[in-house]
Amino acid sequence: MSTTPSSRFAGAALVLAGMLAAAALPASCSRKPVTDRGAGGGGGLVIDGGGGSGGGGAIDGGPIITDPPDALPDVVPDLPSDLGLPFSGVRSYAVTAALQRQGGSPTIPPPDSHAFTLVLDADRRIWIAGVAAEGKSGSFESTSAGTLHITGTASFRLTGCPGSSVTYNDLTITIDASNRLTGTGRGRVTVVSGDIAASSDATITLTGTTDVQSPALALAGDAADPFASFAVTASEPLQPAATAVLRATDGETIALSPGGEAGTFVALFQKPAQVLRFATQYQIVTDGITDFAGNPATASALTFTTRPQPPLSPEDGFESVTGTTFGGAQVLSSASAPTIAGGKSLYIAASTSTQPVLAVRLALAAGDTVVRITYRTARPSPTSFGFVSSWLVGSVGGEFAVARQPTDDGATTSATIDGASVTLGPIMTASFPLPVGAANEVVLQRTPPASPNVGCGLPRPISWDGIIIDDLRVE
Repeated sequence: MSTTPSSRFAGAALVLAGMLAAAALPASCSRKPVTDRGAGGGGGLVIDGGGGSGGGGAIDGGPIITDPPDALPDVVPDLPSDLGLPFSGVRSYAVTAALQRQGGSPTIPPPDSHAFTLVLDADRRIWIAGVAAEGKSGSFESTSAGTLHITGTASFRLTGCPGSSVTYNDLTITIDASNRLTGTGRGRVTVVSGDIAASSDATITLTGTTDVQSPALALAGDAADPFASFAVTASEPLQPAATAVLRATDGETIALSPGGEAGTFVALFQKPAQVLRFATQYQIVTDGITDFAGNPATASALTFTTRPQPPLSPEDGFESVTGTTFGGAQVLSSASAPTIAGGKSLYIAASTSTQPVLAVRLALAAGDTVVRITYRTARPSPTSFGFVSSWLVGSVGGEFAVARQPTDDGATTSATIDGASVTLGPIMTASFPLPVGAANEVVLQRTPPASPNVGCGLPRPISWDGIIIDDLRVE
C-alpha cells in the first residue's frame, strides 16, 4: 500500500486558511464553513467507525483565533480529536480474508482464504499489516465521514512455490462498537506451480477480531552450520523495540539483527554474517517480546548445537591422511584411482540428490592472503552438466567470504572411480581470498547448492558436479 500525506498537515492547512479568511472579513459578515475532504474519491482501505456522519472531520464553528502568526502551530495538537477517528491509541486485529477468484486458470486454483494481522495506530496515523516473517506499513488519513482512508496496495507471499502471492487494494473496513472488524475489497492472487504462474483478480471479504493470539517465534534455516544464515521469524509483526540474542553455554552472546522497518515493526531476527563456533550449543534468547496487542511471544526449538569441529588439514596434498574419509569427503588412494598428484586426493561424487559438506581447518601464517586448491570436476558422462557448489572461507567469530570455483572448459578424459565411469574435466586451480580479520586459522567449506525446484512440480537438476581435490594450501 502506498502512503498518502498525513491528514494532520492537511487539517493544519485548512485551519490556517480558515483563520486568514476570518481575519479578512468585516465584523458583519458570517464565516463560510471549512470542511475536511469527503469519503468519496480514490480507492483504498477505508475504516468506518460505525458512527455515521456525526463523527465527521469538519472544522467549522471553531473560535476565531487572534493569536499572532507565530502562535498558529499551537492548534495542530488539537486536530486528532477533530478528525473523527473511531478510536485512539493502537489496536490490533486478527483478520481473515475470504478470496473469491474472478477468472484465471481453472487448473491452478488460488487459496480460498488468507490470514494476516492488521495494526492501526491512531496516534501516529499508521497501519501495519503482516504475516509470518513479513510486514508492510503506511499512513492513513481521515475523511469528513469519520473514516480512515488508505490508498495503494499490500502484497504478501503465499506458501508453496516462490512467486505465489496475494495483493490487497481498495479495501473498505468497518469497526463496530464491539471492536469487530468487517470489510470488503478487491485484490489479486498469483499461484505458481512448476513453470506455470496463474493470476486472477479476486473479490475480498474481511472479518477480524481483537488479536489475542501470542506471536509464535520459529527458527528458519540450518542453524547447525556455523557458516549458514538463519532467522528467527515471527508469525506477526512485533513491536519495534523487540530484541533477540544468541547465547552460548559459556555465556558468550551475539546480537541478532532485527528485520522489518526500523522504528515501526520487527518481522524477524537474522544471524549476522559471522562464523559460529563448532561443536557448541546455542540458545536464542527472546525475553520480553510482545506483539502490538501486548501478547507475549511463544517459542519452541530455539536451542541448537553446531556441527563437530572440522579436522586440521596438512598442506601435503593429503598424503599423510590415514582414513578413508577426511573432512566429509572420500579419500582416493587406490593404485587405479585418478588422483591429481601423489597417491591421494579427496573426492566427492556427482549426485542428483545430496552431497556431503566438505569442511577442513587450515593454519595461517603471517602474510597469508589466499587459500588455493587444485581440482578436477567429475561428471557422470561427457554430456551431463550440473550445479557448481560455493566455497566459504572464514575464521570462527569473524566474517566469511563466499567464492565460486572457475568454470572448466578444457578437454575431458574418461576414468573409473569405485567401478563407476566418470568424465573428468581439466586440472584447474582455484583461489579463495581470506576475509578481512582472518587470524590463526580458517575453515574452508564446500557447500552444495540447494535445488530451487524441489516441491514445486519441476524435476531436480540433472546433478551436482562431483570434484577431485588436491594440493590444498594457504599462501
